[in-house]
Amino acid sequence: MNREDFLACKNGDLDAIQNLDQRVLRGVTFERDTVLHIAAREGHFRVVEWILNNVRGMCDAHNYDRNTPLHEAAKGGNREVVQILLRHNRNSASKLKLYRETPLLIACEYGHMEAATLLVEATPLLLLDRRLEFWLDSIISWWRKLLAPRSMVRFPDDTPLHRAVHGGRVSIVHEILDKAVRGEREILCRGYMTETDQFGRCAVHVAAVQGSLDIIQEFISSFPCCVTIRAENYKTPLHFAVESNRYQVVQNLLSNVDSEKKAILVSCDRDNSGNTALHLAAIEGVDSQ
Repeated sequence: MNREDFLACKNGDLDAIQNLDQRVLRGVTFERDTVLHIAAREGHFRVVEWILNNVRGMCDAHNYDRNTPLHEAAKGGNREVVQILLRHNRNSASKLKLYRETPLLIACEYGHMEAATLLVEATPLLLLDRRLEFWLDSIISWWRKLLAPRSMVRFPDDTPLHRAVHGGRVSIVHEILDKAVRGEREILCRGYMTETDQFGRCAVHVAAVQGSLDIIQEFISSFPCCVTIRAENYKTPLHFAVESNRYQVVQNLLSNVDSEKKAILVSCDRDNSGNTALHLAAIEGVDSQ
């Protein structure tokens, strides 16, 4: 693909693109971007629609980073482009990029609620299922991680919910917990909220560490029993909140349980080191009141 053709795609020049022959339309850049990658990234939905109607097999094309056009659209949060791509190939929502990230993970990370909603509606099981373990993806991911700076390394065990919590995206958390799971809400919430990241923490534990009061409230509203969820080290959200000196989160967690459960959470539930939340409060110098 030459510079003139690239700029036509980047600028959304539909007239110029319609005059390109099939050989050019199937060409790629040095980064292996197709015309569809470029148009999707820039949000040119009319160009995207035309390409999909006139050039076959473009939806699943991967660039050098193994991004599909849908990954690019999800990153930009362009609702129209995401909608068009899903209409042409719903299965593209489950495709994995270099660090085994689905388009849904990308949309959550960048806080694009409308795009995330469309992706969840297209493939709701993405909320529960781990990323598929393809040998090729694993090999490429490992190789690139060895070369990439630490700040660029992704954590493949993050779920969309973890990613949204890390980013402080309250609206995305609400969308996942409330709207996306719909009729099977209780079953899906229970299964999805107990998924752990590479550190053995559920999303509610991450919210407690970060002191994300609004997100904690979203969890409690959707799944009141989340206050008792254990991490792999047997810590509850209360343990994490106390350790991180998140006093308001501690108050919020305890105000949503009865007096009997409160006593258990504070002075009976122990982590794998034998510490209760009260022990940790004493260690950290937190006011136990």
